[in-house]
Amino acid sequence: MQKIKDKIVLVLFGSIMVTVVAVVGYFVILTAVAQQVVVAITGYDPRDLLSGRYIEYVIDWDNTDCSQFSDAVCPKDEFPQRSRFYVPEAYADNLDRLFASRGQELQFAVVYAYARGHRPVAKELLINGAGFRLHPQVSGR
Repeated sequence: MQKIKDKIVLVLFGSIMVTVVAVVGYFVILTAVAQQVVVAITGYDPRDLLSGRYIEYVIDWDNTDCSQFSDAVCPKDEFPQRSRFYVPEAYADNLDRLFASRGQELQFAVVYAYARGHRPVAKELLINGAGFRLHPQVSGR
């Protein structure tokens, strides 16, 4: 009886592992081969873009270059209405100070891996067109 239970547990564990590997593999492949698009973002409240260790935002389609999409049409219905971008702990405090001091002067965007018919995956936060880690006030350089 114990051998049967052990086999069941092994099969269940194996099934879970296969599922996890498949999901991770899907996102790795999607981000590697999908078109990279840049979409402008704004905060739910422009004065409160940074919330905890996440950038909470909505896509600003009015300030997004739709020519980067096929047929030069922004696929608004394929992107989430609201989203969050994780900010690593090492950058969060500097990013928070930057938002507080110059948030209204800066332009924010997110780079997505996008393939029609698939959920877009946020890859990078941009500040004035450059990766946020490169901004001197964020990186501490």
